[in-house]
Amino acid sequence: ISNYELSVSGKTDAIGYFFSGSYIDVKSPVKGDNFERYSGRLNLTAQITDWLTAGINSGYTSKDQSGIRANLRNTARLSPYASLYLEDGVSPTPLPQDVGLVVNPLLGTLLSDRLFVTNTLFTNAYMDMHIWKGLSYKLNTGYTKTDVKDFNFERSYEPLNRPGSGSKRTEEVQNLTLENIVSYKKTFADIHRIDVTLLYGIYEFQQQASSMSSDNIFSDVLGYNALEIGENFNINSDARENKQTSEMARLGYSYNSKYFLTLSLRRDGFSAFGQGNKYGTFPAAAISWNVSEEAFLSNLDFLDFLKLRASWGRNGNRGVNEYASLSDVNQNFYVFGDGSPAVPGLFTSSFANPDLGWETTESLNVGLDVELFSNRVSASVNYYNSNTFDLLLQQTIPNTNGFETFFRNVGETKNWGLEIDLGTTNIKTENFTWDTNIAFSFNRNEIVKLTGRDVDGDGVEDDDIASGWFIGEPLGSNFDYVFDGIFQEGDDLSSIPGAQVGDIRFRDISGPNGVPDGIITPDDRTIISNDQPDFIMGLTNIFQYRNFSLSSTFNIRQGGFSPNRAISPGANFFDVANFVDSPYWTPENPINTAPRINYRNPLDYGFYADRSFVRLQDVSLAYDFPKSVLERINVGGLQIYASGKNLITWTDWPGWDPEFGEGGRGPQFGGPGPILKTYTIGLNISL
Repeated sequence: ISNYELSVSGKTDAIGYFFSGSYIDVKSPVKGDNFERYSGRLNLTAQITDWLTAGINSGYTSKDQSGIRANLRNTARLSPYASLYLEDGVSPTPLPQDVGLVVNPLLGTLLSDRLFVTNTLFTNAYMDMHIWKGLSYKLNTGYTKTDVKDFNFERSYEPLNRPGSGSKRTEEVQNLTLENIVSYKKTFADIHRIDVTLLYGIYEFQQQASSMSSDNIFSDVLGYNALEIGENFNINSDARENKQTSEMARLGYSYNSKYFLTLSLRRDGFSAFGQGNKYGTFPAAAISWNVSEEAFLSNLDFLDFLKLRASWGRNGNRGVNEYASLSDVNQNFYVFGDGSPAVPGLFTSSFANPDLGWETTESLNVGLDVELFSNRVSASVNYYNSNTFDLLLQQTIPNTNGFETFFRNVGETKNWGLEIDLGTTNIKTENFTWDTNIAFSFNRNEIVKLTGRDVDGDGVEDDDIASGWFIGEPLGSNFDYVFDGIFQEGDDLSSIPGAQVGDIRFRDISGPNGVPDGIITPDDRTIISNDQPDFIMGLTNIFQYRNFSLSSTFNIRQGGFSPNRAISPGANFFDVANFVDSPYWTPENPINTAPRINYRNPLDYGFYADRSFVRLQDVSLAYDFPKSVLERINVGGLQIYASGKNLITWTDWPGWDPEFGEGGRGPQFGGPGPILKTYTIGLNISL
């Protein structure tokens, strides 16, 4: 990684300016996965009169992510004895091994050309007008335009009997923001202070895209710039937009800088929701008390600051696409077989839901902030309890409806948790300081209700097993058979069709009145765990000695289980080669924790693993040159530094990265691949 930044700033009585430029170049250890970015920024502020200020913040960024990344999923499935190249040592072999149809992970990287560039221009202009004593008006306008070029060409390749093919896609995205803000601030009798804010804003999103492609391109010379010499042309165009409006009123009041009250009301509208449900109203209230300002605490010399806080409010979520409440219509081509060209046709691909509306979260938060012993100890403690209802979810439905999922507002969940931030100055002398910061948190969630259906008529709302939602259980619950060891030689398997020694034994829990019936059926599944961590914590220590500073950060997660099929010794045809180093049962090694090497997992068991880990996230060392040196070389500041990230991870998770989970085999399985150690050296100069 190479990163260069330069900034220039200055100010006169009426004008302030800031200009910066940067360049970053990243060469990934994964072949074909590179990144390059140029960016610039210009900010200007003008004090036009004593009552009018105007300014503009603008920037431009160009990101180049060209290239095709090597397929890490196929890499994990590849035998270590496989040969990636033909005898010439240059041409990639399509199938590097005879066992398993594993495609060469370098095929796309070596045989494809891809240009993927994203250019973004953004501007934010504002005007701040002081109308009268304490009364002001501010106008914010923002505009962002993003242009994307994604061009691909797959070169012809004789070992695959493949002619060339290519595509070009261009996209333009525009975002517009306009906000009107009126505020009034006033202090009465030196102890009463009010702060009133009114807002009205509109937000608009527009996207347009077009693409073309062809195959059977007989010449590779011009690549994706000669799609017209191919066959089977395909043209697509796309356009979408959404709009949002926001209205807000907020009242703040404080008494004698000790007691604080804030009341607010928002009303938001979003075009994607159904007719009659486009608007949502969200009130909020907060109170706080500066206890340390009270006279009865004035004699506590060790107490520097103490504040108690509480808040309640509702917040809306609009996380759906532009046309989520409408039926989607997709295109397909039909071949009649009479020699005529394929005929395009349209078909409905999703249900409409005119009742779709805002997802709402209602939260209660209480907390305190405290500083002790001349600010050598500081802490912030927050407890929250929130209920989310009318969740925006894709619910699984019987495919007899013609569709398999349905987007709707459904159910209710609740969350509660605790967040603690603690900072201490452990040692402080003239030349040496040791500070520690701890961030600790945990969260518990639970599904309170779903659709209200009671198909079996037992008077209890049904779980949604197909979607993985269970009332009274957390989101992310693992619903599966109960692992009960491995069948060993000498066990009686006569009553279990198809079972062999070395297979997994599952617990029989579904017989009448809870008595095992000797048969493993889907009714023997139950909640066996979930992916919710017991807690997460960050621990940072900062040491400073004269002009040297050293810091270290640990990232800690405890608890939570996720499926990891990479530890299955033979879950399907591919999984026989190069996965994690996991044990397996043999007659000579009759373990009771893992099945035999060619176990086919007929019940599709998830193979769950603990995602707990402790990671040395960052170690940084810096040296600031003393003033005597800076004066001699005529600079304002000079620092050199070095750091290492992701240096060590202690975990029992069998995969690439326990932080992502989901098998850890690459982007298709919930993660970006193996976590990388990064070493950085840098230089900061201020003139």
